[in-house]
Amino acid sequence: DEPFGALDAKTREFLQEQVLQIRKLERKTIIFVTHDVEEGIFLADRLFIFSSRPATIVEEMQVAGVLPEDRSLDLKESEAFFKLRNHAKEVVRAQALKAQSIEASRTESDRS
Repeated sequence: DEPFGALDAKTREFLQEQVLQIRKLERKTIIFVTHDVEEGIFLADRLFIFSSRPATIVEEMQVAGVLPEDRSLDLKESEAFFKLRNHAKEVVRAQALKAQSIEASRTESDRS
């Protein structure tokens, strides 16, 4: 869970590129858990966005069909990357608002 979360930006980007190289060379499946939307899109072939508790898959985004398999950090400045990032952030924001609304309803009914 969030293996690169505590790293500085330069080290994080270096390790992100290393993960992509290892995946390409070893042809291994990697399950990478992150709360960083950009990191998820950059590293993923498929990105799963979860709801709040109880966690369920809200959306599966197919990244591989949109972004090339060979990725460099420059890809993060592309229009295709921006579109994926913006869509993912919209879904995440909608889930956050939904969770806040549910929590507010629970708090209100606890007061009654």
